[in-house]
Parts: sequence; C-alpha cells; structure tokens
Amino acid sequence: MRGSLKTAAACRAPRCLTVAQVNGSSLDGQESQRFGGNSLTAKLLLVEDSRYLRMAARQVLSDAGFTVVEASDGEEALRKARESEPDLIILDMLLPKLGGERVLQSLRQDPATARIPVIVLSGLSQGNAGKLKEAGATAYIEKSKLDLTKSGENLVRLVNATLRKAIPLVGAKGSH
Repeated sequence: MRGSLKTAAACRAPRCLTVAQVNGSSLDGQESQRFGGNSLTAKLLLVEDSRYLRMAARQVLSDAGFTVVEASDGEEALRKARESEPDLIILDMLLPKLGGERVLQSLRQDPATARIPVIVLSGLSQGNAGKLKEAGATAYIEKSKLDLTKSGENLVRLVNATLRKAIPLVGAKGSH
C-alpha cells in the first residue's frame, strides 16, 4: 500500500467509505457529513479492455468519490501500477498484450506493487475465484453481476470493503 488514502471535504455519493466507518462507527456518508465527518478517497487503477465497460465503471467509481486511473491492456496496467501507485487495482482477466493472470502474477512478484489489493473483474465463472485468490487476488466479481447502468452499488461496495481491509496496512506504516 502506498498510504495515499486521503480524506475529502465532501463525497458526491453517500455510499463512500467514511472516516467514521474506518474508526468503527456505523455512520453512513450522509450521517457522517451531518456530524462533520469526511469521506475517504482512494486512487484506483481500473484495467479493462472494453471501452464501454471501462467508461461505465469509471463513472460509477468517480461518482463515489474515487480517483480513477485507467489501463486498457496488461502491459499498460503494469506500467501504470508502478507509476500511479494506486491504493487498489480492479483487473480484468482477458486482456490484450498480457493476460490478467500474468499481470496479477507480475504485480505480486514486484515489491513495489505486491501489497496493492487486486479485485479481479472477469467474464469467467465464479469457479475461477479460488484459483485467482490463490494467485494473489483479494476479491473477485463476475462482469455479469455488475449493474453499472444504475448506481453500481455492488462494485462500490466491494471496493469499499476491500479498502476497509487494507486500511490497517496503511495505518501500520504510519502514513495517511
């Protein structure tokens, strides 16, 4: 983890992870705003070769208060993971130039990226989730289960949950 999680003055969507949630409170984003809390923002690397899906996911994640860096193939993903130092990576498995499994393997072998949580986004069935988690994926979601036409709540919820688990790693290094 890079320790680039920050607090933002306001969140554009009430489903953002809030400081209150990080500190163990159950306040949601709206309640936190009312009580003077701030929402966490994080830098995400979204790796997806489908332009439509990438644009839709970027919009959902941006609306939820995240900064989104994009890559459309495996080689670009590795380069941007090193350059942009994201807090979390959302990685498609079927990518041009370098497949998602090879990208995941390279991320885990590189000390600069080894601790970045990776959510695998794939058209492949959930049956592959165990294998991918063994290879270093933090979480798995099937593309068919995404609903990016509405609010994308399942993707935002998964990103928030994954970041919530990663926050102790950031805090342990003494950086915020």
